[in-house]
Amino acid sequence: MTIETSVCAKYKNIDGWHIFESDEMPGLYVASMDAERSYNDVCVVIAGLMRLDHGIDCKVKPELPFREFLASIVKDQPKEQTSLVMSDRRFVLQGVAA
Repeated sequence: MTIETSVCAKYKNIDGWHIFESDEMPGLYVASMDAERSYNDVCVVIAGLMRLDHGIDCKVKPELPFREFLASIVKDQPKEQTSLVMSDRRFVLQGVAA
């Protein structure tokens, strides 16, 4: 049986570091000075934690590709704002239950 769920990754920016962590998935912590790398690495870390903690192999993808996510944020930002503001994101997990 195929199962699908999602995990919320909280985002914060501290001194130029793009950081994602999650209350729903203990151990999830991703940080990079490159926003896109940090965003994409969340999938890798979630898949690794699922394999290590639960023995489940799953595919993980963000609900929005980074470019679409970035475009939606830039569109909604006030013109005078110069720094990128990102928000919490959900990441979809697809796996097979034993």
